[in-house]
Amino acid sequence: MKQSKLKKTVDGIVNDTSKSIDERLEEALALSPRNLPDNDDDVDEKDVFIYSSLVDMLQREAYDHSHDLTLLQLYVLLAEAYDELNDYRPMEELANGVVRLMYDNMTPVEVYKETIPRFCSALGESVYNHALYKVLFMYVRSVLRENPDDESIKPLAKKLLKLNLLLEADPWRTEEWDKEFVTAISRLFTKEELTQIMINPKIGGLKKDPVEYTHKWEEIYYDLEDELNDRFESVPRHRELCFRIWSVKREILEEKYGIDWHSPSQMNPRVRFD
Repeated sequence: MKQSKLKKTVDGIVNDTSKSIDERLEEALALSPRNLPDNDDDVDEKDVFIYSSLVDMLQREAYDHSHDLTLLQLYVLLAEAYDELNDYRPMEELANGVVRLMYDNMTPVEVYKETIPRFCSALGESVYNHALYKVLFMYVRSVLRENPDDESIKPLAKKLLKLNLLLEADPWRTEEWDKEFVTAISRLFTKEELTQIMINPKIGGLKKDPVEYTHKWEEIYYDLEDELNDRFESVPRHRELCFRIWSVKREILEEKYGIDWHSPSQMNPRVRFD
């Protein structure tokens, strides 16, 4: 199905208020290229349009929380589709939608356990660490309130603790970490594990410049990436090209954004980069 025809069809479905929300959901989801025998290369782009249209419909009409589970599932599907497309700009708004749903506290924790780890996996591929932190916080707190001894939450709780140390100061975080939550999350770890997290809170194998955990970095990052892609689009790929890219990146950050940035090689002098 061509994109223009798909848009017209989906628009017709979601705006047909003579049908129930569930009927329109079923009808629109059946149009996903993943459900059709003649799949093409635009699967993720088409799915993004379908899922986005259904999210808009639910936000517009399902104001009684009757479809919160479906809305949460659509956020997950959207995040995964954007991840497949390497299109991360929409991720922050998706995360805000997930957080709003979790604030309402109308969805069972078991539903969160089926969806939020998948959402965080996709969101974690983006630059939006502050949004990831909020989703993780809401998730970990919800699970621990239900079951303080739930060991399955430990990996994401560990990431939450690291982000809490890495991100720039934020009043929202200070207010939310009450005594009850601090006690609950601390019980998941030994004293040695907590000490190690505090000593070495880095996420992933490499150290990053602290500026990469600021709001300003998130605001300019994808514009910066676009500029770098334009500059190096026709440059042949070769060994040590990364150093040239990092040098230009550092210049743009300093001259255009007033950011003093240190490259991965500067932050990790003992690591060899090709």
